[in-house]
Amino acid sequence: MVFITTTVQGFTPVFGDPKVADSMLAGVLADLKVVDAEVYGFVVMPEHIHLLLKLPSGWTASQLVNVVKSKSARRVLPILSVEMRRKHESRRTISDRALWQRSFRSVIIDADWAFTQKIEYIHNNPERRGLCLQASDYRWSSALMYSHGLVDENGIDIDQCLRLLGVGTPPQGVAR
Repeated sequence: MVFITTTVQGFTPVFGDPKVADSMLAGVLADLKVVDAEVYGFVVMPEHIHLLLKLPSGWTASQLVNVVKSKSARRVLPILSVEMRRKHESRRTISDRALWQRSFRSVIIDADWAFTQKIEYIHNNPERRGLCLQASDYRWSSALMYSHGLVDENGIDIDQCLRLLGVGTPPQGVAR
């Protein structure tokens, strides 16, 4: 199990727009399903994401994050508002196409207490930031999936999650 955090360049709140957050979440979940990652927790915050998952067989965290970042950037950058695109471009530091910071953080989760700690951190993040009154109210968090019983020992049922949110359909393939 691994806990992953990655952040938008310049901490630009590109996912503050519900349409962009929906696209980000639907795309990432669908991509994770295609590569057979078992997803146990997620949150899309305005300027970063957290994932708690079991990596697909043969994959490293770095490989998975590279797929998530490249595919999400291709989805998200074209749908940013003019204002948000300008804000993001003014804060960018790497390249014309970059959405994400180059780095990411990953922590191996190998104990039940650590799993519980990370799930609580993920679920409470939007509430702590004042984005919702209670964790299960936040549309872009696995707290909503837990409250609807869409999680079992194999992780979140991504198809049911996408149906619940009314967004996205799984892509046909993901290249490493």
